[in-house]
Amino acid sequence: YMGMGQIITNLCIMDFGGPDHQVRVIGLHPGVTFDQVQEATGFPLAQADEFVETPLPTAEQLAIIKKLDPKNFRSKVVKDDPPAVPAGATA
Repeated sequence: YMGMGQIITNLCIMDFGGPDHQVRVIGLHPGVTFDQVQEATGFPLAQADEFVETPLPTAEQLAIIKKLDPKNFRSKVVKDDPPAVPAGATA
């Protein structure tokens, strides 16, 4: 058996823990609201009773990313990378 546990996007972390396995938002990235996630999604989302805020990467994690991606290719394919906080958001 192979299953999928979580969906990680540029806005949030989701799982399938909503009613009848509906996609449910369980974590929000810094500065992002549930309403922003719902607006960016083409179907209704469930929301967890409480959201966790995704921690920003540590200096060590950023150093590892830089070592693995010295030419910064991810910034060309990962939306909003950088910054970690969306423009206009209040952190």
